[in-house]
Amino acid sequence: MLSPSPGEKTAVRLAELVLRRKILVVLFWFVAMIAGGATAGTTVERLAVDVSLTGQAGYETEKQIVEIYGNGPDEGTHVMSVTVPEGTTVASEQAEVDGVFAALQDGFPQFRFAWQGNTGAGGFVTDDGRTSYGIVVHQRFTGFDVVPAFRVMEPVLEEQAAATGFDVQTTGYFQLSEGNAESSDDGQPPSVLSETLLGATGALVVLLFVFASFLALVPLLIAAVAILSTFLCVLAVSYVTAISFVVRGARNPRPSWSTSRAPASWWTCRPAWSGWRVCRGWPVRARPCRTAPRRCSSASRW
Repeated sequence: MLSPSPGEKTAVRLAELVLRRKILVVLFWFVAMIAGGATAGTTVERLAVDVSLTGQAGYETEKQIVEIYGNGPDEGTHVMSVTVPEGTTVASEQAEVDGVFAALQDGFPQFRFAWQGNTGAGGFVTDDGRTSYGIVVHQRFTGFDVVPAFRVMEPVLEEQAAATGFDVQTTGYFQLSEGNAESSDDGQPPSVLSETLLGATGALVVLLFVFASFLALVPLLIAAVAILSTFLCVLAVSYVTAISFVVRGARNPRPSWSTSRAPASWWTCRPAWSGWRVCRGWPVRARPCRTAPRRCSSASRW
């Protein structure tokens, strides 16, 4: 009989320890889950938003734009529209329309505004001549606690609409992503914790349908403990080193399907799971490779 390896002995000892201290283990993970849920908002706020790609043309260009203007294309934009009353046109009310945009530009220098008045572009006016719109570029994104431009400008927008009688509206990615947040108690979008709980409720419905018993609660409970405990771990690590909110994974580039342009090395096969072969990291449908590597036939590619 083979003697257990050191790793197996360690696993057995750990399992025995856990089984002897079941109550303490359950209590530990319960506290970790509660603490992770309570600090989820703080964890998200501590994540770094820097996604520098030094040397890449796009990143270097955007960096120059940010240095010149204070913000850039990745900071988010809003569309603002000013509609004049029926029987009038933007041209006939040009001074007052420009005054609305100018008041916002003067009141919020952290944003960039582009409209007909400061660009001279006629494309900022609709075909019926009654609506003029502008682009509002948000201030530089430095954290998740940033307040969207449409919320910052809201008091001035209401003030200008009341003073001129124009219909002043805004839209954009941030505004649309909040959905019907204005109908909530505090007018704010749901928190990370509430979104997690909402997702858990949907998962429970699916699992109840699959298991048709209370066993559906087991994987959900494991997921809740794992996810919220991970938030707590990430929070702890964030005090030691910066953690980006973007998780990026590298993969092999997919080769061109043109055999005339692709080098022969793309089609070198390696043994893989049954019924498949792997060509430079990509599975192709074919018979399993033999021991000696050979080239994939063009018929095996999809």
